[in-house]
Amino acid sequence: MVRHREAQEQPGCWCQRSRRRRRVDECCSCWWGWRGQRRWRGRVSQRAGIMAGLATAAGLVGSGAVGGLVVLGVAPGAMSAAVMNIALRDDEALPSGERLARSVGRKASIAGVAGGSAAGVATVSAVGVTAGLSAAGIRSGLAAIGAVVGGGMAAGSAIVVAAPAVASAAIGYGSYRVARWLRRRRAEPQETEPIG
Repeated sequence: MVRHREAQEQPGCWCQRSRRRRRVDECCSCWWGWRGQRRWRGRVSQRAGIMAGLATAAGLVGSGAVGGLVVLGVAPGAMSAAVMNIALRDDEALPSGERLARSVGRKASIAGVAGGSAAGVATVSAVGVTAGLSAAGIRSGLAAIGAVVGGGMAAGSAIVVAAPAVASAAIGYGSYRVARWLRRRRAEPQETEPIG
């Protein structure tokens, strides 16, 4: 009778193989048994590991876990801005309109790093179940972002860390193309209808 009472007080499940109630760590044939417990522990340790990694990265600048998202995103963003600055480098042999458009693209790629970092942090804060930038807010925000691609917090972290690099390339090249288009449009002679 004591064993039966202890089994009811402890979390467990009905084991399909032995046809009796067993403790979670003893059960071997159902999902809620040792496999489910191991999966649950794995998810908790993954979350704790991601938050610890963000906090460690943020320790470089003396910030919290949200600073880790920014710090980790700056490196790929800086690399992307450097690539855009090489691709759009100044050349004295080019016409002045092309040189101006390239200059706009280089400056916009650098601004894209800051914009991508800010957008990533704002998205983490806004889309989670728990709003804000507390530990729970960061966890739920990263999980919600990762769920878009079928992942969890790790996928969300990868997306937020890659956002400055993607924003730098997209904004830099897009600004270059727009400036080039505007410069060409201004250079075209405008047709006027004769008055008469």
